[in-house]
Amino acid sequence: YTFGLRGENLTNGAVSSSSTIAMDEIEAKVEQARDIADIDSNGTLDALTDALILLRYTFGLRGDNLIDGAIASDATRSSAEDIEAYIESHIP
Repeated sequence: YTFGLRGENLTNGAVSSSSTIAMDEIEAKVEQARDIADIDSNGTLDALTDALILLRYTFGLRGDNLIDGAIASDATRSSAEDIEAYIESHIP
């Protein structure tokens, strides 16, 4: 999504065959989460900052390994501690 993929290009090969969510619902849910997904809080959802941080987080990286080279220069949320707390506050 953050690389501009939409529709089938967004979901093709990326969704489990046992998923109960319809493909068109995925894009809608991503749109709903757009503001939350601005992890570094610079007002822009970006693949090479916000999405990279989320990917690293899901792989278990924390601390400097989570944010190194992935924070936008105009970020208002930039410490590993603040970013981890922010992500954790949005996980059910």
